[in-house]
Amino acid sequence: MKISLQTIRSAAGPFTCLLLVFLLLPDPAWALQSHGPPEGIYTHQMAHVFFFVSLLYLYRDLGHSSIEEQGWRYLRWFCLLMISWNIVAFIGHAVTFHLASENIADAGSFFHSRLLGPMDATKILFYITRFDHLLVVPALFFLYLGLRSLYGQVEEAREVLDNRESSA
Repeated sequence: MKISLQTIRSAAGPFTCLLLVFLLLPDPAWALQSHGPPEGIYTHQMAHVFFFVSLLYLYRDLGHSSIEEQGWRYLRWFCLLMISWNIVAFIGHAVTFHLASENIADAGSFFHSRLLGPMDATKILFYITRFDHLLVVPALFFLYLGLRSLYGQVEEAREVLDNRESSA
């Protein structure tokens, strides 16, 4: 199925108007997403397992590759950190079910809530798993470094090919 240039031009006007409406009248977009019980959290936990297995496969596949460039090593670090993040996030979600709502002092919003004492193993594990960003941020940085490195290699190869074609 081919899409003609005329079809694209005719769809550009309504698409641009819709885009402007979304840009000028935005709804709040919160980073926190709550899941309806119990199906939401089950689906979310299954997504963590699927992502974990996918990253494990990618890490293993990158390890068996004969490619030794720096970009691929960065991608392996990304996989390791995201695998760790998935484990921490999965445990954090599971521990949340064992924590009573009376153990958290709500100061008006999720971002200002406090964990109340006395501390036990469940509360400490809950607290530790809230620092999952300490794994995600470096992981995304390694992803950036890896993709930038691989892109640079593609650009170098393209320049070599262009130079060969121009000299021939």
